[in-house]
Amino acid sequence: MPKLDGLAVLDRIRADHTLKNRPTFLMISGISNEKITEDAFERGADYYIMKPFDRNIVLTGSRHSTVEKTKYDKKLADRLRWKRNRKSTRYRHWKRMSQR
Repeated sequence: MPKLDGLAVLDRIRADHTLKNRPTFLMISGISNEKITEDAFERGADYYIMKPFDRNIVLTGSRHSTVEKTKYDKKLADRLRWKRNRKSTRYRHWKRMSQR
């Protein structure tokens, strides 16, 4: 990339708190440097794959991230459903008490 490297992009996206869902990052690099790999994971990369890479490794990482995102989305939906039901229950209780 001409002006930003992958780590800078990762930092910018992680710093954006307006994102509703946490994106998954699969970083692919031609640089074999332990420090850069460690930095990528510390900054929130989910996968770091070195070139040349095996196609199956990328597919496995992609499938795994999809499974994890599905679990996260389900957990979030369950939490929202629970909050909605809890508010609804409180309202019904308040309504009953106010009618007495």
